[in-house]
Amino acid sequence: SASSESVLLGPRIANVVSSISHATRLSLNCSAFLVECFFEGAKYGTQTGLDISRRALVAAVSSARELHRRALAPNADDGGDGDPSKGVAIGNDPFYQVLDKYTNLGIYYIHSAFSLAELFTLTGVHLTATTITQGIRAADESVRIIDGLFGSTETSRALAAFVSLVKREVCAAVEHNMVGGQVDPAVERLAKAGTVRMMAGILKALVAYACLQAVTWRRPTATVATSAATRSNADDIFPQMSLIHAAQRFMHYASAAYGPGFLSLLGMARHQPLQHLDSNHPANHAAFARHIGIPLGDVVHSSYTRAQGAPLINLTPHMHALVNYVCVDRAAKAVVLTLRGTLGLSDVLTDLTCSYAELHLHGRRYHTHSGMLESARLLADPDSEVARHVAMALRQEPDFGLVLCGHSLGGGVAALLALLCSDAWPPSRRFVTAASSPLPAGRPIRCFAYGSPCVADTDLRRYAQGLVTTIVHGHDIVPTLSLGVLHDFKAISVSLYAEHKLAEDIIARCRQPDQADWYWSLIKTLRADMTARKLYPPGDVYMVESSQEHYLEKGGATPRNCIRARMMRVLQVEERFGELIFAKRMLSDHAPTGYEQCLDAL
Repeated sequence: SASSESVLLGPRIANVVSSISHATRLSLNCSAFLVECFFEGAKYGTQTGLDISRRALVAAVSSARELHRRALAPNADDGGDGDPSKGVAIGNDPFYQVLDKYTNLGIYYIHSAFSLAELFTLTGVHLTATTITQGIRAADESVRIIDGLFGSTETSRALAAFVSLVKREVCAAVEHNMVGGQVDPAVERLAKAGTVRMMAGILKALVAYACLQAVTWRRPTATVATSAATRSNADDIFPQMSLIHAAQRFMHYASAAYGPGFLSLLGMARHQPLQHLDSNHPANHAAFARHIGIPLGDVVHSSYTRAQGAPLINLTPHMHALVNYVCVDRAAKAVVLTLRGTLGLSDVLTDLTCSYAELHLHGRRYHTHSGMLESARLLADPDSEVARHVAMALRQEPDFGLVLCGHSLGGGVAALLALLCSDAWPPSRRFVTAASSPLPAGRPIRCFAYGSPCVADTDLRRYAQGLVTTIVHGHDIVPTLSLGVLHDFKAISVSLYAEHKLAEDIIARCRQPDQADWYWSLIKTLRADMTARKLYPPGDVYMVESSQEHYLEKGGATPRNCIRARMMRVLQVEERFGELIFAKRMLSDHAPTGYEQCLDAL
């Protein structure tokens, strides 16, 4: 379901905010350019003026010595040291020796004085220019943040989607309680506060809880238990390559599925679309193959390949399958099915909070995301184009297995599709394609999901271990969101709204180090109410992160810039992803660019 309000302040106000912000930032950038030009001109003008003055004084001080030298040695201009028949030798004249000594001393003092004057003058110019430039940059950053929060931007749409979903849960709770005859006074008060006040209260509650997280995260807790993920896959694990190598390779598939336009926008493109002249393959296939590094002919099918006899426009309303690519990866000995996620983060945040659905596997009942389960079942249908092309590719390569991969929503759907099409062989729990699926039975199967949404309850997540590998980059927000998280934040918003000015008190006292115990007891109290049933990222979950650092080689003198990348396995998934963690990069870390760069660095 789509949010009724696309941005926090409404489309009209958001457009005005963005227009003013863009004009302000343009003015600030022009001002910064003019300030830089002015101070550069002042610097070079000062240097030129001081240099001319220095040369003039040196010439004036040296003039007496030069005149006396010419009087003593008329042929000095020819390079001689004096002609005894025409004058006195310069080296034997006592007055000239004294004059030369003090002239050199004067020249030295002139150079020193002007060098010192130049240093102090240019230092003042540099400090003034730096101060003004930093002020302009700070103003530009402030305007950018305001535009990101309240303008017509993707960040504003994402925040609006999340806040509107919490608002929806509050209103639904009031309606449900009214039907039951009992209404929580705090919930009713928040719901009746009006749209603007309700959204302000929810935002204030989110900020207050983020402050609580920021001041208590250093406390020793058992929230995250990680171990290094540096081992290679065992001999019976598919595909036959190290975990890091496999994660890096199939991330390229996941990012390539977004298409040449998106890759070019993010600076990830490795294709040259103007050079694509092959009429037998769509341009998207060429960009996809080039980004991964496989022959163009190994892209056997995609959503851009129209089936023979299919109409150009289908007027029948029905649910469409995700954009997908079917390839043959001969290096991995696998047929690879890649599913593309949603491009807009606001759509992701909205889609992730659908209701739960039951999934029956091998006589057991699990809970999963209803919308993504429907998408997975659509792809697993024996009559679907995707299932037929994957089955055909597997039959043509009898020694190959199946790899499914995707980023964001594509990763979640790929994980559920892998569960629908697989069986686990006891006692090793080696997953293979199921006989009940439309694929050839008994083939090795594996799924790599990047930034996957929460699609599995605890039991289904554990069942998927060995089949699905989920990679989470940094503080990516998407793998922590589910309907249960919204219910938890509804409870937090109600609690903080019921306690008069508690949210303001938390925000005001967040920088007081002596309040740590009060903060810790308060966040434990709030977490005690966060008991809603949640979904989690599926299978084995690994976190990757990278940072810019300096490296000094042994025996080297100058440190070099380098990227430090780490990959860790999350052992306590429910504790790590059972709560939304606020961070500066929680939205930007979801971009496929960060995933690909971090895994490439590994």
